[in-house]
Amino acid sequence: MLQRVVALAGRRVDAAEAKHVVFPLWKVPEVRRRVAAFLRETTDTVLICAAACGADLIALTEAEHIGMHSKIVLPYNPADFKITSVTDRPGDWGHLFDHVVANAKASGNLIVLDEAVGTPEAYEAVNAEILAQAEALDSREKIVALVWDGSPRKSTDATASLGRLATRHGFTRRDIQL
Repeated sequence: MLQRVVALAGRRVDAAEAKHVVFPLWKVPEVRRRVAAFLRETTDTVLICAAACGADLIALTEAEHIGMHSKIVLPYNPADFKITSVTDRPGDWGHLFDHVVANAKASGNLIVLDEAVGTPEAYEAVNAEILAQAEALDSREKIVALVWDGSPRKSTDATASLGRLATRHGFTRRDIQL
């Protein structure tokens, strides 16, 4: 039995032209430190998340650094996801994405859904699959980790949605502040 499973979602780095700044590129080192500290609390953990720029890729690379097992869930093919959710923001996220996706694919831990590219429903399907994967694992503790500013967006917000859904499923919630 695993000590814990972590279903994670969080903010992407802000677009270069963002009017409302939440996660600027300069915050990445501090967010990386906070995520790493959280993941190091228990090494017998499985991390399950998508692989968007920002919180997801930070968590996946930190998990790899400490030898933590992880699973990646993407809503549609990796090439389209990379364009819509990784390289469309400032920072050099493309090579990190390629690396973690290749590792997940090689180890059988890449799940690619067949959703329509870029739709809100695609990201809701990812949330449902992240939770299904987490619930299928035998663990002492199931955690939903949200790497964000704590404020749900007025529009579609996949991070807040995962938090609500996981809480209804009995997951313990942990917020990691940006």
